[in-house]
Amino acid sequence: MSGDHNMYQKPRSYDDDTQYNEAQVQAMIRKAVRDEREACAQICEELKPFGPHFYIQKATAQDCAAAIRARGEK
Repeated sequence: MSGDHNMYQKPRSYDDDTQYNEAQVQAMIRKAVRDEREACAQICEELKPFGPHFYIQKATAQDCAAAIRARGEK
């Protein structure tokens, strides 16, 4: 990387030597965070309520999913 601090290389395990600039790396990180946030929200939505307070639990799971998604809008 000859002293250029704005370029990042893939780990050696990849076949090519593609380099990314800082903006590209930041975009990849933002996408990974969005994807992880969405995966967590989907888990909340898939929770199966049980017991006598079914409707309260269902609303709580939906609130959980909405709160996780809202974190990306701050």
